Amino acid sequence: MLVRQPMPLMWTVRDGLSGARAALRWLAAARSHRVLCLVLGVWVLNVFDFILTITAHRQHLLHELNPLAKHLLSHGEPFLGLFKFGLLAIGTYALVKFRRERISELGCFVVLGSYVLVALQWHYCYEMYAMTVNCGPDVA
Repeated sequence: MLVRQPMPLMWTVRDGLSGARAALRWLAAARSHRVLCLVLGVWVLNVFDFILTITAHRQHLLHELNPLAKHLLSHGEPFLGLFKFGLLAIGTYALVKFRRERISELGCFVVLGSYVLVALQWHYCYEMYAMTVNCGPDVA
């Protein structure tokens, strides 16, 4: 007869480490698990890219150079969001559908790497903007 022990009330560091080890084992267990995590990362970076694009547009920091996105943005931000996330859904559907194939995992790494570069570009963009705002004449 198996008796269940009551769960401890305190979370310990050891519990967190065993949970992290279990998560890493799950991640390493199958290519499909890695692809799903990479696709999730692509979606997260796309959400940030969309938010920063809309913010830069509202603040007149940048102008959209993609003619189709510029046209959609002129009709409203939700149209650009539908376009962006619709294309993202179509693209990631193929990666998820073939998640057990090596090419899908490679494709995920390429797409995620591209969006990491986009995120770095946003970082440098706002860093330069902050430098130009802070370089103005001191008003005392």
